Amino acid sequence: MIVFDEYNYALELDNQKIDTTYNIIKKGIVLAKLYFSQGLDEKEVYSKLCRKLIVLDSGGNYEVKQAKINIMISMAKNNPELKRRELSFSEYELKTISSLSTKSLQVFAFVMLCLFKFNDNNRFYINEREVFRLAGLSWSGTDFNSMIDSLYDLGLLTLCVSKPRGAIATKVMYSFTDKILQGNDTALKITDYRNLNYQYFRYFNPNGYMTCQKCGLVVPKKSNSQKFCASCKWYLEGYKIEIDCNTNIYIRFLSL
Repeated sequence: MIVFDEYNYALELDNQKIDTTYNIIKKGIVLAKLYFSQGLDEKEVYSKLCRKLIVLDSGGNYEVKQAKINIMISMAKNNPELKRRELSFSEYELKTISSLSTKSLQVFAFVMLCLFKFNDNNRFYINEREVFRLAGLSWSGTDFNSMIDSLYDLGLLTLCVSKPRGAIATKVMYSFTDKILQGNDTALKITDYRNLNYQYFRYFNPNGYMTCQKCGLVVPKKSNSQKFCASCKWYLEGYKIEIDCNTNIYIRFLSL
């Protein structure tokens, strides 16, 4: 799971019921960082994580869950900063990406470059399916391999096989080269990591996309009068339904 804005993600987790069947370690680490940043000591953080993660999960071994929480706390203490940053792209970088043969390859390369920059321009691991999700692409292992090969053949991307500490199998690490990493100007800034594909396309076609006035989501523009994304304002059977874009939870009904 890729989390670009750990601070807001932690706030969301703290204010909702957590799905303990998916990426529980990552969620616990981010929550622990949040609690430490609020001035709680280790014992208080442990107590809050137990209430948040164990009480909601009735299955499994209790001692194993406690051990996992201790791991979460230890990892949060080793790297306590909640990642929350903006990414900058030069005109040269964007034009290099735009020269790629297909729009799918362009947006794939843009998301990969986002991950590289988010990782402080260091080599990085990826979850292949997560990269496709961020790029707004339907998953295909064949397409993934083809896109990686294309970027490698063009000299834009390098690959390195390594074995992370504690891992059984080796993993591939990726890094971009100086063939694309040029330019000191800032042509595009990314501060909202939703719909990265639309933010990339908007740079080249600003009139084709708009920013929702309620949630800030970048979406394709359907009309010049459009002010909101589909999730923020729906009209149904004489009622206006406001929906939170981040959670898709119904907020309230308002008479038209």
